[in-house]
Amino acid sequence: MVSATAVSAAVARVAREISDALAGSFPLVLCVMRGAVVFAGQLLPQLKFPLEFDYLDVRRYGDTTRGGAIEWRVLPGTAVAERTVLVLERNLKAIDAAINEARMALDQDPANPFLNSHLADARRRKIDLLRHATSLAATAGD
Repeated sequence: MVSATAVSAAVARVAREISDALAGSFPLVLCVMRGAVVFAGQLLPQLKFPLEFDYLDVRRYGDTTRGGAIEWRVLPGTAVAERTVLVLERNLKAIDAAINEARMALDQDPANPFLNSHLADARRRKIDLLRHATSLAATAGD
């Protein structure tokens, strides 16, 4: 198990990284309901720059333990076109979905610099998350 202190330190580190990356962009922060609510509640007070907040609600599992088709229950009420958007989600599958969506979009527009950057960022986040999880698991036994 990871201590509350380690979780708080990790959230603070993520807040610093987000602040470094997005401070000048007035981003729209979207929280994926249920899984990311607690994380959003810890993270948002540590972001020291103007932002807009909204949420979305999607389901993939329903009453099963296997993911199925995505069911969009609530879409964001804020327009996302032409915005810097930060999606808060607790699930590694969401990162994989972002990677796959970026790949499909790049098939249609391979020279798009935003999509190329988004794909690289999503891959980097996944690697960073896996490295961090591995290091937490290694130190949890100490």
